[in-house]
Amino acid sequence: VFRESFTDREWSLIQAQSVDRMQEFYIRWSMKEAYTKALGVGMGIDFSSFDLLLPQDANSEGEISGVFTSMSRGDKQIYRERGTMETLKQKIDKEYWDFAFLPLYENPASLEMPRGCACVCAGPLP
Repeated sequence: VFRESFTDREWSLIQAQSVDRMQEFYIRWSMKEAYTKALGVGMGIDFSSFDLLLPQDANSEGEISGVFTSMSRGDKQIYRERGTMETLKQKIDKEYWDFAFLPLYENPASLEMPRGCACVCAGPLP
């Protein structure tokens, strides 16, 4: 059921993660939830009808670097990215949204890898 909640492109980004696949899944899911909550529709929209992408989804060499990997490399408490949203069923211009990720740790006092994250977004931006 979760596979059907992502676009083919988003699912391939999740599957491309060899180590952090579950964390990447949770982050991508939290992005979908944050976006639909910002729209005010919550789970009332088909998650596979829109594509959410961040700049690091394909670096200059075409290699995929997931959100979790990028978030884990930083020492910031909150990780922010400007992403894009494209609908698959309606032809509208690409929209830009700001996403903020708060890493969630099993033990917040340690510097271990985050287990997941909370996500909020704001937009569309000009």
